[in-house]
Amino acid sequence: MNKIGFNQKHHSKLYFSVKKVLGISLNFFPPIVITILIIILIFILIPKTAWIYATGTPKSIEVNDFNGRIDSNVLSIHSEKRLQGFISNQNSVNLNLNNENYILNPGELIISFGTGNTLNYWDSIMSSTTIQLDMLDIQLDQLKVEKKFLFHEYDNLPKTYSLSIKDKTELNFSGTIYDKEFTWEIQGNCEIFIRGTKVQSDKPFYQLKFIQTEENSHTFMQFRGFNESYYLIPEGKGKILYSGESSNINVFFEDGNLDFNQTVNEKQFVLKNKSLAIAPPNTEKLNLTYTTIDKQTIDIQGNIVEGTLTGSSLFLTFRHWILENISTIIGTLITMFLGFIIIKKNN
Repeated sequence: MNKIGFNQKHHSKLYFSVKKVLGISLNFFPPIVITILIIILIFILIPKTAWIYATGTPKSIEVNDFNGRIDSNVLSIHSEKRLQGFISNQNSVNLNLNNENYILNPGELIISFGTGNTLNYWDSIMSSTTIQLDMLDIQLDQLKVEKKFLFHEYDNLPKTYSLSIKDKTELNFSGTIYDKEFTWEIQGNCEIFIRGTKVQSDKPFYQLKFIQTEENSHTFMQFRGFNESYYLIPEGKGKILYSGESSNINVFFEDGNLDFNQTVNEKQFVLKNKSLAIAPPNTEKLNLTYTTIDKQTIDIQGNIVEGTLTGSSLFLTFRHWILENISTIIGTLITMFLGFIIIKKNN
């Protein structure tokens, strides 16, 4: 019994050892918490934007909010729904229609889609030669390009590209045919007017044969109101070339490379058989150029705030950032622990 009448409680050496370790651990706990908070703060302060440059051969492209220029040589014009709009000649043309010959001044030929009563045929314009479409300073809600194969991508048959454009407003652009003789076969919900008079056809389509008699003469057509249309471009004979700015871009690559700069350390990714989906900040646009001339190529560059590669985010999550920097973090904790022990010994 001790001096105040209580029995002295005796503890083992293990008790005092554990107590000592716990005391040291409790002293070490605040620095660990501070370190973890600093790590989290560093991750939060990492820029959430990145500069990217992607280039390669695409299989399909989908672009939203496009603003730029499109040059394309097409063989046929269609619509995924129904064509709307009309086409008029901008220069004098010689036309044979229903075995009748016409010499028409500018504006005397009108091809109108969406105004007829025929609903049983797919709207289309099939040309015997390519039509050079010039869409200058054009704005589109959506622009799509897809490389199509008749059977599969390994056959030796000519490939075809499809170009699809869509906008809420009416689109106006010009078309030029450089051949002196060519034929348009037109079908669907359409009507043809010559000098204001509707032309009747005893067939479910119209066949327009154009012949230019003047030397070095081209045929110029004006397209108005085609706010949704679909074009087929044969590989080799046709072409697509466009450049401009856009917001959301989604590309499935046949081959290519991506440079990704979120910090001073640049990352590089191989894009072969991968899909890239990117979006810039609200106040910015991505620059892009696409061509099928000589070789099918797309180039994209700009700042992004969203980006995925085949569904996986290009931007690091906290977990991924920790895993990528785990050796540095462990080294920092060990250094801090050793420093703390040295300070305690010196005290």
